Amino acid sequence: MRAYNTRISAKANESLNRREAIVSTQKRMIFVVVILCISLLILGSSTYVAFAKSDNQREPVKQYISIQIQSGETLWSIASEYVKDTNVSKEEYIAEVTSVNNLKDSQIHSGQYIIIPEYVFYEQ
Repeated sequence: MRAYNTRISAKANESLNRREAIVSTQKRMIFVVVILCISLLILGSSTYVAFAKSDNQREPVKQYISIQIQSGETLWSIASEYVKDTNVSKEEYIAEVTSVNNLKDSQIHSGQYIIIPEYVFYEQ
């Protein structure tokens, strides 16, 4: 609060003191509101990021299936079909298929059965 000013009337001093108290209270209220807004913004953005990560970064479950090679299919075309929406490269996929099936090279033939990894996304 202000010091009492002897050059003005008591009523004027009282009015000035009340005004300073009101302004001080308003400043505190503005400060509290700003802090609350910043806190809500931080909380909201971190919640959004957490939900966005859980939806966009779900990990697929790898399972193995047996397929019969159709005419014209290659390991590259099979890889293109089965590695969609994963972070597995086609080269890695073909290397795994070659290894699992004990293939000496990437040659496959129509009617042949091979075991391939399949990536499945389950709902959470």
